[in-house]
Amino acid sequence: MSSTNVEPKGPHGPEDTFETSVFPVPSPTDIDEKSDAKNAVLGPEVHDASHTDESDSDSKDAIIVTGADASRHLLPMRDDHDDALTFRSILLASGLACFQAVMYQIYTFKPTMITIQGTFIVLISYFIGNAWAFALPRGDHFEARWRAKGNTGALPFLIKFIKFINPGPWGLKEHAICAITATSASNAAASVQVFAAQDLFYNMPLSPTTVILSTISIGLFGYGLCGIMRPVAVWHVDAVFWSNLPTVKTLQGLHWQEVKDSKPLRVFWYSFGGMSIYEFFPAYIFPWLNSVSVPCLAAMKATGNTAKNLTRVFGGATNNEGLGLFSISLDWQYITSFNTSLPLPLQAHMAVGFVVCYIVMAGIYYGNGWGAKSLPFMSTRLLLENGTTYPVAEVFEGGVLNESRLLEFGLPRLTGTFAYAMFMANAAIGALILHCILFWGKDVVKAFKSAREGRYDDRHHEHMAKHYKEAPWWWYVTVLVGSFVLGLVVVIKENITLPAWAYVVSLILGCLIAPVSTLLFSRYGNGIATNNLSKMIAGLMLPGKPVGNMYFAAWSHNVIANAVTLSGDLKMGEYLKIPPRVMFLTQIWGTILGGFINYAIMISIVGSNRDLLRDGDGNSSWSGATMQSYNTNATSWALAGYLYKLGGTYELVPFGLLVGAGLVVLHRIFYKFYPKIKNFDVADINFPQFIQFAGYIPYNQSQTCVILSQILSGFFVQFYLRNYRPRIFRDYSYLVTGAFDGASLTVLFILSFAVFGAGGPGHPFPSWWGNNVNGNYDLCPIPDPDDSWHGVITADGPFHPEKDRYHLYIGLFCPFAHRANLVRHLKGLQDIISLSVVKPYPKGDDKGWPGWQFPSSPDDLYEGATEDHLFKSKYMHEVYFRDDPDYKGRYSVPVLWDKKEDRMVNNESHELLRWLPTAFDSILDSNSPGQDLDLYPENLRSTIDDINVWMQRDLNSGVYKAGFAMTQEDYNNNVPTVFAALNKLEALIHQNGGPYILGKQLTEVDIRAYATVVRFDVVYVGHFKCDLGTIRANYPVIHEWLKNLYWNVTGFKETADFRHIKENYTKSHYKINPLAITPLGPFPYIEEGVNLDFSKLKPGVIRHPAVLERQKELYGSEEFSQRL
Repeated sequence: MSSTNVEPKGPHGPEDTFETSVFPVPSPTDIDEKSDAKNAVLGPEVHDASHTDESDSDSKDAIIVTGADASRHLLPMRDDHDDALTFRSILLASGLACFQAVMYQIYTFKPTMITIQGTFIVLISYFIGNAWAFALPRGDHFEARWRAKGNTGALPFLIKFIKFINPGPWGLKEHAICAITATSASNAAASVQVFAAQDLFYNMPLSPTTVILSTISIGLFGYGLCGIMRPVAVWHVDAVFWSNLPTVKTLQGLHWQEVKDSKPLRVFWYSFGGMSIYEFFPAYIFPWLNSVSVPCLAAMKATGNTAKNLTRVFGGATNNEGLGLFSISLDWQYITSFNTSLPLPLQAHMAVGFVVCYIVMAGIYYGNGWGAKSLPFMSTRLLLENGTTYPVAEVFEGGVLNESRLLEFGLPRLTGTFAYAMFMANAAIGALILHCILFWGKDVVKAFKSAREGRYDDRHHEHMAKHYKEAPWWWYVTVLVGSFVLGLVVVIKENITLPAWAYVVSLILGCLIAPVSTLLFSRYGNGIATNNLSKMIAGLMLPGKPVGNMYFAAWSHNVIANAVTLSGDLKMGEYLKIPPRVMFLTQIWGTILGGFINYAIMISIVGSNRDLLRDGDGNSSWSGATMQSYNTNATSWALAGYLYKLGGTYELVPFGLLVGAGLVVLHRIFYKFYPKIKNFDVADINFPQFIQFAGYIPYNQSQTCVILSQILSGFFVQFYLRNYRPRIFRDYSYLVTGAFDGASLTVLFILSFAVFGAGGPGHPFPSWWGNNVNGNYDLCPIPDPDDSWHGVITADGPFHPEKDRYHLYIGLFCPFAHRANLVRHLKGLQDIISLSVVKPYPKGDDKGWPGWQFPSSPDDLYEGATEDHLFKSKYMHEVYFRDDPDYKGRYSVPVLWDKKEDRMVNNESHELLRWLPTAFDSILDSNSPGQDLDLYPENLRSTIDDINVWMQRDLNSGVYKAGFAMTQEDYNNNVPTVFAALNKLEALIHQNGGPYILGKQLTEVDIRAYATVVRFDVVYVGHFKCDLGTIRANYPVIHEWLKNLYWNVTGFKETADFRHIKENYTKSHYKINPLAITPLGPFPYIEEGVNLDFSKLKPGVIRHPAVLERQKELYGSEEFSQRL
């Protein structure tokens, strides 16, 4: 299609041309070549406005800065006056609206989420529309042939019908209407999310009244509001909606240029083809291209805390990995034309804001603001004290807040960085409101006044006002009032737990924020996130009502979101010269149709997969993860009244509104006295945008590796091309980036069905260094998942043997902590290593949270337990978090702490047992009772190592495997192993003649065995059901060995506290002993009277068939069987 418009011929307009001329019968090619002259049959309103002004001599070299520049030099005035609302445009629009709604809803409940975005819809509708025009008989062909025969007057019915179905070439306005209407289908998605959550999780039936009226009300209230705001949000010359320009230029390029005649269009298709090939690499084959990080490559072998800190700073390929400093993304799906189309002032605000955000996030975390170091660095979830997810489902039973469960789990925590982001998000909203009033208020008043007088600064709207009927105010007011009434009927008549007064407040809040948010978005192409403000206010006003909160946020935030979206669509309609009344009708149609299609698909899926979506993790076909997350988020905000109240940990968050507003007031005062600093206009500072990006990363940026690429791409286009290559900027920048968008989205759509699991089983690309599926894609180091610290005290290492430098944390109940405590006594280290002892119960939940406690008040005392003498901690997890705020393991004892370095040395009992006996020999007094004690003598080391293997596996850990068995099969399998090990220990002591396991020398195997055996009759026989025999009745050799250690060797009796032992097991293992009753026996715990002549003892044995069979499997020797 030629880009030159053909004026109609003839003195009286188009009909005179046909009536006074005789034409040969044209071929379809002839007709297509003359299709640009369709003004001859489309109507009389054709004049110089239908020409483009692209030929202005200075236009191609103009530097585009303001909205007026864009209107004059970037966006042509061409208007072919072709039809926008045709049968095929509205049918294809409806079909694509249904397609988008169906796809959105289906993949809301799929394991893999895909999105159908604007540029993709533009390309789909382009190909389908052209296919329609090509495949079906064309009305303009039939009309031209009929008139060429000299026919005049009304067309025959058949030609009218053909023309109704397929009027001619697929036109720009038809295409635009199709795409805009289709994308409007997502405007009512918020209501459907509420319906799904209500139906799935709260057993609240959905009536047709709720569905129909809520869908219309939520979807259209913002549209009514945007009609009132048109003078400033649509008709104003500075209301450019910069991020919509790639779509506008793509539509114009596709319809106004021919590939053979237009270099820009050829570049568009070259760009589309090249990106279509390339995108397969970063999206599937080579994901490292999305997160190229030189620091991560250099540090990929780092471990421990070094790895954690490096990943926090430089990692950014996955959600909440880190700050992503210096990472470069080469994946266009994350860069997008949205970021390259934003004006240079916004690009500058983004860059400065991100730098501030990086610095403040690091400062908050490493400065421990809001207790940040005890939680993950980045997370948007509500958390427990240990950094794990807060059990929202348990606190909100059936959607209602359970106060007792809230007391049990405590208030949730926010990461320090997310609390900061919440504060800054509120500050940005406060700044937004004041900025619009103080800096743009006069301009807004002027815009409304000019609209009343019919004066407009934007030549595009001036053209529209002159040639097309505007949708009158009362149409929009009717939509506004009607939506309000319909919503009011729902909240009054239906049980949605949202009071009528709260409904009104939600709309008032939306109406207050929507105008200023739309004003900002229209001028900068980017707005301020306001969704969490709606949720926070709902939570403060309606505590404990998650469903009511959902509806509150849906109405309130959708008013804002739809006002912005629909205003942008109306502006796009002006750029493309689509009649305003057509825009009004088609946007309403798309919104309502999409809402009902979304609901119909949702109710079908939910009805047939309810249990799977509500409770489970789903299967390969369906997953409720998205809706579970949405429900969790809503119920979480129902705790806002507790989280943000005065005196609470996060009380500052709501005050962000006042802080942001205050900054703008100071800015306005400064501007009054210093309007310019040299050539810089102080009014160009936009605090709402700066504040938003200064807190953006923890709140919105899931992958930080893309930030630098987005900024660099934006500056390249908006600074370099705009200022130094204005012709390239004007003719290519929006067109090429639009092609990149369409290509990357097309590839992602294909990959979603082909390999990502949207259409069946997924097919991941094989793992290689460029596709690091088992780690971070940017190759940043992943810290060792080991829950343990492995430091050693040595004279030449980082931990030197010094008196009063180290502190030992233990529990007297724990057999593994017992080992370290025994060494401390046996070696006489009580004055060298200080001690803190946790209480034996409570332990916490099944995951060990909040973990072991220290007595922290006079009412909390427990004999034998002590306070945390170092840090006055209430819980053992606080000690772990001092060393590693990201620690996710169990908060076990023992722990050896270095007071000098303020970090953990070791928390592995078997390692402490090995090196602690000799660690302080160099500073021990020569008279110390433990000076000559060697628990790991060189001549016995091989034997000790062999014994340690089976003793740890079969006895020390074996009793726990038996006790925590969850099935009869596991229990039957593990108990014989325990008694096979005891049989072997009985024979071993007897063989070596006592009084110790290896004969005359006390070694570490005695320590290992004692910590388990001293607990055996007391708790393991009854509590762990290891009841095939007892030490005192069935193992005489072990019994004498035990009594000798307890009564005759200093340290063994002193470290065995049977009250701690018994009450720990019986009162902290709720599944094993739900009533927490502690038995009185056995009595006595350790019998008196020791026979040290082991040769006179006859070894005992448990001859249960399963035990004897297990002995052969594990130890298998005939000699051993003989000894038994």
